[in-house]
Amino acid sequence: FLHQDDPRPQIIFQLSFPTFGWRYTPRKKRLALSLLMYIVGGGPGSRLSQRLRERDALVYRIGAATVSYSWMGDFLIEGSVGEINLFRSLKALKEELSRLLKGGIEGEELSLAKKYGNSQTSMQFDNPEGVARFIGQQALRGEEIWFPERYLKEVDKISADEVISIAKEVFDFNRTNVSLLGKIDSSTIKKIEELFRK
Repeated sequence: FLHQDDPRPQIIFQLSFPTFGWRYTPRKKRLALSLLMYIVGGGPGSRLSQRLRERDALVYRIGAATVSYSWMGDFLIEGSVGEINLFRSLKALKEELSRLLKGGIEGEELSLAKKYGNSQTSMQFDNPEGVARFIGQQALRGEEIWFPERYLKEVDKISADEVISIAKEVFDFNRTNVSLLGKIDSSTIKKIEELFRK
């Protein structure tokens, strides 16, 4: 748990869940992690955006991202919120992740995540820099070069069960790192610490 005091009108929060690095992780598992990211917080249709922004109107912004290094990685959830809604937002966030773990992926969620991810992959080929990054990253890792068509084909094979399996591996609240930036009273900080110890 990390809190940096700062006199700003919005509180910036970030939750970090340790994940795996790319070196000894099959590419299909990394693709499933990306789909999980899209479902959780990868866009306006994601669970966290729908719950915290659209339904409950708690946060100014909310999103998720994954970071992959050689030996380890991170699943990041970041947002900004007024102090009055900070605890409610983090409580709702935890509830949504718990609901995903218990209830699985609902309806068209996986299909929408695949469409969103596939569009992001295809868009990288809109400019020379994107093409170089897309191919160069694979080459530098010593992996077989997959062009977008292959990516789309492999992503399409991933099942909801595979994504939920990744979610159960990643969303361990005993290993959650919570970082806060802003002016927050000590009682709220204590409540947040207790929330992620349960």
